[in-house]
Amino acid sequence: MAFINPTILQLHSNIEEEEVKKIKEAMPNIKLIRLIHVSSDGKIITDYKNMKYVDYYLLDSFNLK
Repeated sequence: MAFINPTILQLHSNIEEEEVKKIKEAMPNIKLIRLIHVSSDGKIITDYKNMKYVDYYLLDSFNLK
């Protein structure tokens, strides 16, 4: 990571909050983006209320089928 020197990191899939905490602690100056899955009818699928270590949310469509 230090080689490319990013300022923002987008996390994909269902990463446990404890793992996200480790990332944030290891790279405190990097902003984190977390995905929020939204169904085609507008229902939020992701349990975003328990995401503690996030700087930005990215809403992403999700097909339940």
